[in-house]
Amino acid sequence: MPVTKVTLKKELTTREPVHLRRTVPTQEDLKLS
Repeated sequence: MPVTKVTLKKELTTREPVHLRRTVPTQEDLKLS
């Protein structure tokens, strides 16, 4: 699961650094995906 989180965070960071400012949203990231 850590690998998926890192990949999601990396993709979100590359897409929008705003997600990185948000602690660590998991369900929100999935909804956005």
